[in-house]
Amino acid sequence: MNYGGDGNLWFAGGQYDFGNTSFIAQGGMTNAKGLEGGAAKREVSSFTVGAIHNLSKRSSLFGGYQRAMVDDKNAIFKDSDTYTVGMRHNF
Repeated sequence: MNYGGDGNLWFAGGQYDFGNTSFIAQGGMTNAKGLEGGAAKREVSSFTVGAIHNLSKRSSLFGGYQRAMVDDKNAIFKDSDTYTVGMRHNF
């Protein structure tokens, strides 16, 4: 957000469990209003989808995708795509 400025944000998410697998979806938006002579107006919206598959009580596989869309007057920040894949084991 813009320090000392005004704006708003929202975020929503959900999870659906099917057997040993959890499907996750999240999305949100921030809207920072610019300051005169200061930081520019910026709007960012994003969504994320992913899955977690439990192999056992202590091990799981996960993967996901996130898309962030940026509307920035200064074009400092750009749209981005992030992919995540991994394995987790609790000792």
